Amino acid sequence: MTRFFGSPGLFVLLSALALGLSAGAPVGAQERGDIVRNHIQLKRLSQYEVTRAYPGEVRAQRRSRMAFQVSGTIAKALVEEGDSVRRGQVLLRLDRRLLRAAADVAQANLKNALAVANLSKITLQRNQLLYDRGHISKQRHDQITADHRAASAGVDQARASLRLALVNYEYGELKAPYDGRVQGRFADEGAVVTAGTPVLELVESNALEVIVGLPAGTGRSLGESDEFTLMINGAEVPGRLLGMTPALADGSRTLRARFAIPQDTPALAGDLAELSIALKRSEPGFWVPMAALSESMRGLWAIYVLVPKPGAGARTFRIERRLVDVLHSERNQAYVQGSVEDGECILTGGVQLLVPGQDITLRPGNRCGG
Repeated sequence: MTRFFGSPGLFVLLSALALGLSAGAPVGAQERGDIVRNHIQLKRLSQYEVTRAYPGEVRAQRRSRMAFQVSGTIAKALVEEGDSVRRGQVLLRLDRRLLRAAADVAQANLKNALAVANLSKITLQRNQLLYDRGHISKQRHDQITADHRAASAGVDQARASLRLALVNYEYGELKAPYDGRVQGRFADEGAVVTAGTPVLELVESNALEVIVGLPAGTGRSLGESDEFTLMINGAEVPGRLLGMTPALADGSRTLRARFAIPQDTPALAGDLAELSIALKRSEPGFWVPMAALSESMRGLWAIYVLVPKPGAGARTFRIERRLVDVLHSERNQAYVQGSVEDGECILTGGVQLLVPGQDITLRPGNRCGG
């Protein structure tokens, strides 16, 4: 027996066990402060809040691939990629000599139509006197009247042709429809372009928005008066809901929500964004620290409840192991349901060193619920 207890290895093992028991069993006078004083009193809640993050993209509210409305040869390119432009500024100009000639022809046609209409008016006035005196037939009078009306219609047609020629002449210049920046230019001087062929892309510079795809249920719960927080380039940015698509997108099965952001936001079209939304879940339960949980069976977890021990004083408790279901967890806490009641106290640390049925005594000044 003496040789057995004298074994150096066994002596070290027994010493370690003795130290472990004295450090881990907070019973009676051998209570350990960092275990028995770490407890909280449970408070039942009717709901909990979950924060969900949804990815999105910063986009310009307006982005246009611009084209001439008439065909022609580009005579002058006045902007380059990346240039800032103002509304109404000329970006590209066609060779407008043919358009100018067409306008001149239309002007000449209008003058001719006016002369013909004036002559028909005089002829009608003269023949009206003859008709009133019975010197010409009614058929001849009707013919002259119809000629005058046709001449008047010819004037209207010539005026419309002149307006069209002048509009086409104006269309020979491509102008910025809003303030923005040139994203790309697809044609240079000398290129022959047809009407409707994109030659330049313009991105609005002072009106950015964020597009986020949301699940249908989440999207329908949002209101335009709600305040939203977006994360762009590592900075929090306030957002305001502008609108939402009325139907789910075919590929992603999400609703596309548009959020306005301040004009001074340091972001570019194409930057990634993240929308954080706090969703409320109507489930009764308790918030507990993650350190209070120990893993159990079948996906459940356990917490250690301090049950008062009758006749042992206000600071002495017996430990009961209760099973709970974790509904949600975030950072260092979890929201749980289970066989615990409102107002009960649970241990929040050192639970791996305890066993159910064990008695512990809280340090002086530490009371459950106190």
